Amino acid sequence: MESKRHTLEKNSSVLRGNLLTMAPPAEAERFLFFDDAQFHKILQREKIRAERLRKPLLLMLLDVSAAVNGGGHHRVSAVESAISPALREVDIRGWYTSNRTVGVIFTEITSIDANSIEVIVRKLYRHLGEQFDSEIIKGINMFFHIFPTA
Repeated sequence: MESKRHTLEKNSSVLRGNLLTMAPPAEAERFLFFDDAQFHKILQREKIRAERLRKPLLLMLLDVSAAVNGGGHHRVSAVESAISPALREVDIRGWYTSNRTVGVIFTEITSIDANSIEVIVRKLYRHLGEQFDSEIIKGINMFFHIFPTA
Protein backbone atom coordinates (compact mmCIF):
# COMPACT_ATOMS: atom_id res chain seq x y z
CA MET A 1 0.00 0.00 0.00
CA GLU A 2 1.34 3.40 -0.98
CA SER A 3 1.29 5.90 1.87
CA LYS A 4 0.74 9.62 1.40
CA ARG A 5 2.78 12.39 2.94
CA HIS A 6 0.48 14.65 4.90
CA THR A 7 1.03 18.37 5.07
CA LEU A 8 -1.13 20.87 6.86
CA GLU A 9 -1.28 24.50 5.93
CA LYS A 10 0.09 26.90 8.54
CA ASN A 11 -3.35 28.35 9.19
CA SER A 12 -4.96 24.94 9.48
CA SER A 13 -7.53 24.68 12.24
CA VAL A 14 -6.01 21.30 13.16
CA LEU A 15 -2.69 22.94 14.04
CA ARG A 16 -4.50 25.65 16.01
CA GLY A 17 -6.16 22.95 18.12
CA ASN A 18 -9.70 23.28 16.81
CA LEU A 19 -11.80 20.17 16.53
CA LEU A 20 -13.05 19.23 13.12
CA THR A 21 -15.69 16.74 12.13
CA MET A 22 -14.14 14.59 9.48
CA ALA A 23 -15.38 11.69 7.43
CA PRO A 24 -13.60 8.40 8.10
CA PRO A 25 -10.39 8.32 6.06
CA ALA A 26 -10.16 6.23 2.94
CA GLU A 27 -7.96 3.14 3.28
CA ALA A 28 -5.07 4.82 1.45
CA GLU A 29 -5.22 7.84 3.75
CA ARG A 30 -5.25 5.98 7.08
CA PHE A 31 -1.46 5.95 7.27
CA LEU A 32 -0.31 9.49 6.59
CA PHE A 33 3.17 10.82 7.26
CA PHE A 34 3.71 14.37 8.51
CA ASP A 35 6.64 16.38 7.25
CA ASP A 36 9.41 17.18 9.73
CA ALA A 37 8.23 20.68 10.73
CA GLN A 38 4.72 19.48 11.46
CA PHE A 39 5.93 16.36 13.23
CA HIS A 40 8.02 18.46 15.64
CA LYS A 41 5.00 20.68 16.42
CA ILE A 42 2.85 17.64 17.14
CA LEU A 43 5.61 16.06 19.23
CA GLN A 44 5.92 19.17 21.36
CA ARG A 45 2.17 19.26 21.94
CA GLU A 46 2.06 15.54 22.82
CA LYS A 47 4.98 15.89 25.27
CA ILE A 48 3.14 18.70 27.07
CA ARG A 49 -0.04 16.62 27.15
CA ALA A 50 1.81 13.57 28.51
CA GLU A 51 3.34 15.65 31.28
CA ARG A 52 0.06 17.34 32.17
CA LEU A 53 -1.88 14.04 32.26
CA ARG A 54 1.01 12.08 33.75
CA LYS A 55 0.61 9.48 31.02
CA PRO A 56 3.68 7.97 29.40
CA LEU A 57 4.53 8.77 25.82
CA LEU A 58 6.89 6.67 23.74
CA LEU A 59 8.83 8.26 20.89
CA MET A 60 10.56 5.98 18.44
CA LEU A 61 13.18 7.37 16.10
CA LEU A 62 14.04 5.14 13.19
CA ASP A 63 17.19 6.04 11.25
CA VAL A 64 16.32 4.83 7.75
CA SER A 65 19.05 6.70 5.89
CA ALA A 66 20.59 3.34 4.86
CA ALA A 67 17.32 2.37 3.17
CA VAL A 68 16.78 5.75 1.52
CA ASN A 69 20.30 6.64 0.32
CA GLY A 70 20.51 6.79 -3.45
CA GLY A 71 16.96 5.61 -3.95
CA GLY A 72 15.18 8.93 -4.31
CA HIS A 73 11.45 9.34 -3.81
CA HIS A 74 10.78 5.67 -4.58
CA ARG A 75 12.82 4.56 -1.55
CA VAL A 76 11.22 7.18 0.71
CA SER A 77 7.77 5.91 -0.29
CA ALA A 78 8.90 2.31 0.27
CA VAL A 79 9.98 3.17 3.83
CA GLU A 80 6.67 4.89 4.56
CA SER A 81 4.71 1.98 3.07
CA ALA A 82 6.70 -0.61 5.03
CA ILE A 83 6.38 1.13 8.39
CA SER A 84 2.74 2.20 8.32
CA PRO A 85 1.08 -1.25 8.45
CA ALA A 86 3.17 -2.10 11.53
CA LEU A 87 1.62 0.79 13.47
CA ARG A 88 -1.78 1.47 14.95
CA GLU A 89 -4.04 4.17 13.52
CA VAL A 90 -3.58 6.26 16.68
CA ASP A 91 0.22 6.26 16.37
CA ILE A 92 1.48 9.54 14.94
CA ARG A 93 4.09 9.07 12.22
CA GLY A 94 6.21 11.49 10.30
CA TRP A 95 9.68 12.58 9.38
CA TYR A 96 11.71 13.62 12.43
CA THR A 97 14.51 14.52 10.02
CA SER A 98 13.31 14.77 6.43
CA ASN A 99 13.98 11.60 4.41
CA ARG A 100 16.46 10.36 7.02
CA THR A 101 14.80 9.68 10.38
CA VAL A 102 11.21 8.57 10.87
CA GLY A 103 9.53 9.51 14.13
CA VAL A 104 6.61 7.64 15.63
CA ILE A 105 4.72 8.90 18.66
CA PHE A 106 3.01 6.04 20.47
CA THR A 107 0.15 7.45 22.50
CA GLU A 108 -2.42 5.53 24.49
CA ILE A 109 0.07 2.88 25.59
CA THR A 110 -0.95 1.30 28.89
CA SER A 111 2.59 0.37 29.89
CA ILE A 112 6.00 1.05 28.45
CA ASP A 113 8.45 -1.68 29.28
CA ALA A 114 11.03 -3.88 27.57
CA ASN A 115 8.36 -6.37 26.43
CA SER A 116 6.14 -3.76 24.76
CA ILE A 117 9.15 -2.20 23.02
CA GLU A 118 10.31 -5.65 21.86
CA VAL A 119 6.89 -6.27 20.26
CA ILE A 120 7.18 -2.98 18.37
CA VAL A 121 10.73 -3.74 17.21
CA ARG A 122 9.87 -7.23 15.94
CA LYS A 123 6.79 -6.03 14.10
CA LEU A 124 8.63 -3.16 12.43
CA TYR A 125 11.59 -5.27 11.35
CA ARG A 126 9.23 -7.92 9.95
CA HIS A 127 7.47 -5.31 7.81
CA LEU A 128 10.73 -3.66 6.76
CA GLY A 129 12.05 -7.11 5.78
CA GLU A 130 9.21 -7.41 3.28
CA GLN A 131 10.43 -4.29 1.43
CA PHE A 132 14.22 -4.32 1.84
CA ASP A 133 17.02 -6.87 1.73
CA SER A 134 18.89 -7.90 4.86
CA GLU A 135 21.93 -5.69 4.18
CA ILE A 136 19.77 -2.57 4.15
CA ILE A 137 17.87 -3.77 7.24
CA LYS A 138 21.17 -4.10 9.14
CA GLY A 139 21.79 -0.38 8.57
CA ILE A 140 18.45 0.71 10.07
CA ASN A 141 18.69 1.78 13.71
CA MET A 142 15.91 2.36 16.24
CA PHE A 143 16.02 4.63 19.26
CA PHE A 144 13.35 5.00 21.93
CA HIS A 145 12.60 7.90 24.27
CA ILE A 146 10.03 7.91 27.05
CA PHE A 147 8.31 11.13 28.12
CA PRO A 148 7.81 12.70 30.52
CA THR A 149 11.34 12.28 31.77
CA ALA A 150 11.75 12.02 35.53
